Amino acid sequence: MDIQFAEPEERLATMVRAGTGSVELMAVEGYPPVAEFPLIFAALHRGDLVIGIPLFGGEAELLNAAARVELLDCVYPGELGSTGASLIGACHCDGGAGRLIRRIAAVGGALRPPNLAEQRALALEIAEDLAHPELLAVGAEVRLAIIEPASVDLVEPTGCQAVDPADLLLAEPDPFSDIEAVWLARLNDPASGVTRKMIDNLCVDNPQGMWSGESVPPRSAAVTAMDRFGVTLSALDHLGVRREWRLGFGSDCVTIADLGREIRELCGMCPGRGALHPRNPAR
Repeated sequence: MDIQFAEPEERLATMVRAGTGSVELMAVEGYPPVAEFPLIFAALHRGDLVIGIPLFGGEAELLNAAARVELLDCVYPGELGSTGASLIGACHCDGGAGRLIRRIAAVGGALRPPNLAEQRALALEIAEDLAHPELLAVGAEVRLAIIEPASVDLVEPTGCQAVDPADLLLAEPDPFSDIEAVWLARLNDPASGVTRKMIDNLCVDNPQGMWSGESVPPRSAAVTAMDRFGVTLSALDHLGVRREWRLGFGSDCVTIADLGREIRELCGMCPGRGALHPRNPAR
């Protein structure tokens, strides 16, 4: 069975929806930043990247500026169950922030600062799709800025991939992105035994050579990602290196009922088997 993955623009749209990262402003693109801000809010809107940054006194830094936004796709210890601490400890890219960074994206382009009336109108338009609480603070604690993407790079454990900015016009996030954290915590709950069932079921299906060179399956693992095409299992190998295995669903999911059915199949609780795709050690 072939392993399916979302298109890179969909994966980026999912990351944008999470709104985690930072913003660098450059007077001229390619030069050192003149200012850096935490990213408070992010959304794709009509092919542009709309960002929310802290409100500050002057606007000189925003005029005729270029911007580089670094987006982070993170998972946190509470979602990984009892194995979370060891997996995060094996990840050398989290900067000690107590999170596992699954992928990074960099979006660069010209920045346009709308006036206050335009910001409020923009916030209302975005809120129709994404009711983010920070939109209520626009004009008081948060200001919106628009970036016209000129370059988009997506960095994942399997490598770096450029995304065509034109593809962002119709990009939509994974349909389960808003509930992924809840499902990860549920799947990794030791009381449910779901992760253990997945490992046991895979051992029955493919007992030889399935653990990317490991002679025995890991004692403990965690589901570190979930989308409409499948889940990702992470575990530490005998050298303490975090490795990932992609478990593909039989078909992409549309509803919660589809998702539940496919998870049960990965656990061997109903007919059908998910495909296994070993990945390189996480960066």
